[in-house]
Parts: sequence; structure tokens; C-alpha cells
Amino acid sequence: MNGTKGIYGLTVFVCITVFMQIVYRYDLMYREQLQLFLFTTPYALETVMQPGGLSLYAARFSVQFFLLPVAGPLITALLAVAAGLLTHAVLDRINRSAINYMFGAVPVCFVIALHIDYNYNMQGTVAILFMLFALLVYTGIRRRWRRFVAGLLLIPTLYFVAGAIFSLFTLLALLWEFLKCKPRNDSVLLYIPVAALIGFLSLYAGSKGHLKFIMMPDAYYHIKLQSMTLYCLWLSFPAIILLQQLTAAFAKRLPVFRFPLAAMLAATAIVAFLLLYKQHDKRLMPEKTRQDYFLRNCMWDRIIETFNADKSDIAMMNVLNLALAQKGLLGDKMFAYGQDGHQTLICEYDRSHILAITLSDIYYHIGDIGSAQRYAMEGMTASYQYGNVRLLQRLAETNLLFGEYRAAEKYVAMLEQTLFYRTKGREYHRMLYNDNAVERDSVLGFKRKSLIHDDKYALSYSTSDLFEQLAISNPSCSLPVQYLLAMRLANREMNVFRTLLDKYYGTEILPSLGKNQQEAVMVMAMDDPASRTKYGVSRRTADRFISFSRKMEISRLLTGAEEKAEVRKEIRQLFGDTCWYYLLFTDSGKK
Repeated sequence: MNGTKGIYGLTVFVCITVFMQIVYRYDLMYREQLQLFLFTTPYALETVMQPGGLSLYAARFSVQFFLLPVAGPLITALLAVAAGLLTHAVLDRINRSAINYMFGAVPVCFVIALHIDYNYNMQGTVAILFMLFALLVYTGIRRRWRRFVAGLLLIPTLYFVAGAIFSLFTLLALLWEFLKCKPRNDSVLLYIPVAALIGFLSLYAGSKGHLKFIMMPDAYYHIKLQSMTLYCLWLSFPAIILLQQLTAAFAKRLPVFRFPLAAMLAATAIVAFLLLYKQHDKRLMPEKTRQDYFLRNCMWDRIIETFNADKSDIAMMNVLNLALAQKGLLGDKMFAYGQDGHQTLICEYDRSHILAITLSDIYYHIGDIGSAQRYAMEGMTASYQYGNVRLLQRLAETNLLFGEYRAAEKYVAMLEQTLFYRTKGREYHRMLYNDNAVERDSVLGFKRKSLIHDDKYALSYSTSDLFEQLAISNPSCSLPVQYLLAMRLANREMNVFRTLLDKYYGTEILPSLGKNQQEAVMVMAMDDPASRTKYGVSRRTADRFISFSRKMEISRLLTGAEEKAEVRKEIRQLFGDTCWYYLLFTDSGKK
């Protein structure tokens, strides 16, 4: 049987690792940036000395390695298999049965499902391992009074080491006593007031602020949200203990349990499929985290190639448009995608640290360093796991750009205390109080050229005015003017669009127009060939506009609904990526 257990553990470990690497590697890598782990004694003491601190420290230590390409799947597989094998060992203490393998698969699947949820704190998984190990120790003590004393000691110890999981341990210890021990030891009922006392003393001391964060699964989830998957994981432990008692004898008669390895692998696969399939299908996170990885690493071509309009939201459209602008294609291809006014270029902030990361990146690349810094600070404030290492780096960068070296020094020092950002922190450290070093840097030096040396602009300028000033400050950076023109077209502000062309076309700021911008010129200058020539409208765009006008005239003259619909469908197929179609046939962007 031990050989079977080893084969099972190794097989599941490999399968989970491969599955997570193929399907959810970006989700796991995304988790890494949502916390801040520092290699310092004060950080370690501050974390470990709080209730549940040891499990929290261990979880954060592990998550920082998710930055590495395969580390997330490997660590997830290791923790999931450990949870399954420990559960099996506890069940064996009650009643040895082949069905224990199947029940042990349940926590394995729940752990996988939770690890792809970025609102889940991986401390919960580490806490479960602590709890199962404590339960294994507890059930291994044969003498009743020794086991009773051990229980009284393990309950508070688990609270200080692993947090809220101590309440689940209390329940499972009681359940084991009443199922397994004959005669029954009624003194173990004292575990209940001991656990309750710990909870209320902790509440009185103000360590968590609410009883559900002291004794319930909510302690391991986002403070403002709740996870039914996490609750189901907790409830599964008493449930499988009871089911094991009810089905152990019956399971021995089933032919399938003559082949326990095949049975437990099949059970694991089925439960994992049921938990993950619906969750994967209904959520955008796999696409969002993949796109975020490309954004973080400036992989603009990959953002454009992998964009899926059917599985995107407005924030993902923001990133797509940034990628188009970075490749110089925003003026050519913006209407080939589902634009919806200026919101699809830069959306409004919803106070979440997730969107703060995206907006900070977008503004940083455009050159609006003030807004990039603002959203980095907003995201750090909204973070609930001590901080956000990606936004910490942004705060260091923006303060270096502004020459605010005392503020930058604080953030740089924190970067130097991390494992994977230490090199970047040391690089920034050499730039402190050294303007020449900042200006010589290939990235920061270029960004500093875009700074507007006017302290009033953040309060008095609109976004469009600001982008115009950014374009003037650094004409070699095309993003501000691309966004400026795109926002005017997306909002159907054709008069303002023409004013911008009159001011900047043919200059270093706007040397030429993209395809969609030329299409807008055709709308403004239908009866003005001179303007078409002036703004460099291509012959192909002019001919295509004539074809579009003819199709529209045919559609106007038709009286039959079916015929008109057929022509409209043809117009969409031929001209759906044009400014003309957007202006006439979409309601988006209208004020």
C-alpha cells in the first residue's frame, strides 16, 4: 500500500505541475506581484509574531518564487499533494481503506482551485498542512489523558502558528474522539470553551477586528470578499471523515477498489475537472493574467496576437490599445477592435489594486509620470498583503524621475531587501542624488524628457491638455499624440481632431497620419480634395471611401428589411475596421 501511495503522490504531482504550467502559469506568476516579502529581521519578527504569523511568513516566502516560470506550478503541486497525503494518513488512523485515497483527493483539488484565485491568501494552504500534521500527531497519541493534554496545547499553538485553522482542528479532534475512542472521553468537550476563549480574547485584543477573521476561512481570503470554494474546503474535512466511516465497509466489496491507484487517480481527475472547468470558463483571469505578463515584460506583439475580443473587458482593451500605440499602429488599427469611446483607451479607476497596476503602467509608458505615480500609490494603499512589489518598483522609478531622491531612497532600500528585485534596487541606488545617472539611463533618461516642468498641470490640465503638453515636451515619443488623436476620434470630436491636425501635422510631433486618421480626414473633407492632399490621404483610402459611400447609398435606397440587412452585413464585413463604420453604426463614444 505504501508503494501505491508513493506512485499516486508522484503521478498527481507531475500531472498537477504539467496542467498548471500549461493552463494557469500566468495566474500563478501574477500572484507574485500582489505581495511584498522582505529579507529583513524586522519584517520576519513583525510577520511571525502575529497570530498565524509562521504560516503567513512561509506562504509569502513561497509566493515570491512564483516569478520564476515553473516555480508556481511546482509549489502548488507540492502543497496540494502534501495536503492529500496528510489527509489520507489521518483517515488511515480512523479506518484503513482503499477509499481513503479517493477522499484524500478532495483537498488536492480544492487547493488547485484556490491557488488560481488571486483573492486567496496562500497562507490558508500552509495552515491546512499545519492543521493536518497536528491532527496526525494528536491521533497518534494512545493514552487518553496525554492526548487530552496534547489537544489543550495544540489548539492555542495552532492559533499562534497558523491562525483561524485552529477552530477546524478543534472540530476534527472532537469528531475523531467520538468516532474512534471507546469508551468516550467526555473531557475533550473542554476543547470547545478553550477555542472560544482564544477567539474572544483575540477579538478583545483587536488583532483581527472581527470574529470571522479569527475562527473562520475568511481569515485566508480578501477582507472584503468571501469564497465558497474555501468554505467547501474546510467543510470537506469533517464530511470525508464521516463519509469514510459510512462507506469503508461497503467500498471493500466494490471491484474498482481492487485497483486503488486507478480509482484514486480517476477520482482526482473528476473532482479537479468539476472544480476548475466552470471556474475557468466564466472568469477572465487566465486571459487577463497572460496579458498582464506580456504588459509587464513589454511584449507588445504578443499582446496584439493573443487578444481575444470575446474574452476581454475594458481594462484589457486599455492594454491592447497601449500595445498598438507602442507599435505605432493605434492610428491604423484602433477601429479593427471594439472601441467604446475614450474609456477603452484609458478607463476610470475603480479603486482596486488590480486596475491600479494597469493604469500605472499605461500612464508610465505614455509619459505621464505624475499619474503613473498616483496610481502606484493608490494600488499600494489598496493592497492587502503588506504591499505590492511591482508598484513598489514603480514608486522608486517615478520618484527618481521627479528628482525626489529622499522618497526614492525609501523605496529603493525596500527593493534591495527583496530576492528577485535586489539587482534593480542596487541599480537604482546608484542613481540616487545623481541627475546625470538618471538621464544617462536608457529608460529613465528617455522618460525624464517627457516631464512637464510646471507644478500646476496636475490640477489645471485635462487629460487631453496634458497629453498635448507631453507631445510638445518630447516629440520623439509618439504615444501622447497617438492617444490624443485616438481619444478625439473615439469621442467623435471631429472639430477638435481637425484643430490638432492644423497645429501639428507635418511637424516632428505628427509627421504623418495613420489609416484610421486618414479615414477621419475623408469624413471632414469629402468635398475638399486640397485638404486630402494637405494631410497626406492615400489613394487607397480615398478609393475605399468611395466604395463605402456607394454601399451606403445602396442601403439607403433599398426598401426591403431583409435586403437592407444583407447590405448592412456586407458593409460590416468590408468596412467594420474603419472610422466611417464606427462613426455611423456604433453608439459607443457618444457623450
